[in-house]
Amino acid sequence: MAKKTTDKGTTSEKCISCGVMLIERGFNRFLCPECGEGVGRCTRCRQQSNPYTCAKCGFIGP
Repeated sequence: MAKKTTDKGTTSEKCISCGVMLIERGFNRFLCPECGEGVGRCTRCRQQSNPYTCAKCGFIGP
């Protein structure tokens, strides 16, 4: 999952498909079925079945 550490020491995550911050209700976190890397997706990308690519292994999923 794309993670960014802020200056206050907290960690925020972004949708792997569109880059929106995962703070809204309905987002999902799961493991890549190929390598087990963490993946985060926003509600909109999940509902629209937008493709994502795992940053670690290159797996492409819906």
